Order: sequence, then structure tokens, then C-alpha cells
Amino acid sequence: MRDRTRAAIWRWLPIVIAVVGAAAVVVGMGLANPVRHLAVNTDRLGPDSGESVAHYQARARQSLVTDNADPHWALVSFDTGQGSAQAAAAASGARISKALFQVQLPRVQTPVVAVQTAAGDPVGQLDTAGVVAADQVRAALADSDRAQRVDDYSAAQLQSDCACIIGLLVRAPVPVLARIQAVPGVRAVEALPADAVYGHFSLVPLLPAQTDYVVPLPDDGPVP
Repeated sequence: MRDRTRAAIWRWLPIVIAVVGAAAVVVGMGLANPVRHLAVNTDRLGPDSGESVAHYQARARQSLVTDNADPHWALVSFDTGQGSAQAAAAASGARISKALFQVQLPRVQTPVVAVQTAAGDPVGQLDTAGVVAADQVRAALADSDRAQRVDDYSAAQLQSDCACIIGLLVRAPVPVLARIQAVPGVRAVEALPADAVYGHFSLVPLLPAQTDYVVPLPDDGPVP
């Protein structure tokens, strides 16, 4: 019996050694050539939570101090809602890529909707974006009766071509962005570095009602 056991051990021993050796080679290769984890770099346009509006405006101005002549992605923030013609005129010379809509109601938190815009007539594209924004608000699932009334009111206003554009995502060289920054009604123009890639940065609006600090706004006002 012992002879059989000893024979079986000697028969399987070379296989075990080969398996262990192969595993050691694989582990060694892994240590010598570790998997490289791609760094995730997320750019951001817009104010930080809790940041003072004055500080954000200063940061935005500083972002335009560059000698790079290439186009930059930038966030244009308005001090109040703009109509399509007003917003298009303010951003003249820049490619408008996205519009941010919000219906203004005192002490009421209303939804902010971002709508992508195509190339072409900017006024017509912004008009179309307003209709799309209304549809998006209607499609949202409200979690209370008050929220539903806010959504219904917002959708109706957006559908009626209200002056509700609070920001634009644009692409233009810095001299054009600096000119936009000087337009009356523009609160800030913040630019990303020229190598920023569309779809790889977040967009946070500066709401017109955020006048001192970027904090949640009150939501105790009446809804029409």
C-alpha cells in the first residue's frame, strides 16, 4: 500500500512542480510589469459649493489670463434670466454648445435644465432648446405636490419662450470670451484650459438668486 502511495506521489510531483513554477512566473511578471491605472482628471466649470460669488467671479476672470490662442470651453453666467435673442447677442462670436434654463420665482427652488444646441442660427437654436427644456421638465418625476406644481409652472413658462436662460456653455478664443465678460448682464465668464475635452468636465451653474454665497436657496415661497 505504501509502495502504491509513494509511486502516486512521484508520478504527480513533476506536474505539481510545473504548476507552481508557472504561477511563480506569472506573479513575477505581474510585479515587474504592474497594471497602470489611468488617472481620472475631471475639470469643472462653475462655482464650488459654499464659495462666495465674489471669489468665484475673481477665479473666472483669472481663467481668462492666458496667452493660448486656441478656443476654450467656457461657462457664461448671467445675472438674470435672458431671452434667446439677448443671450445670443451676448455670446456673439462664440459657438454656443449648451444652454442652461431656470424659471425665476422668489424663494422657490425651480429646476435647472441643460440643453445641448446645434450649430446654426443661435437665436433659433436657443428657441428650440427652450422647448426641449420644457419637455424635460414635464418628463421629470416630482416627489411631492409642491414639486409637481413647480414643474408644471416652469414647463409652461419655458414653452412660452420666457427669459429663462441663466447660462451658456460656449467655445471661443480668449479675446472673444473677454469681450463677452464685459457685456452688461454677464456676471462671469470662466474658461477651462485649451486642452479640456468636451464631455470630460462638469458644469455647475451660478444661479441668479445666489448673490452672496453658493448655497442652497430657500424654498418657502408661493407657487403660482
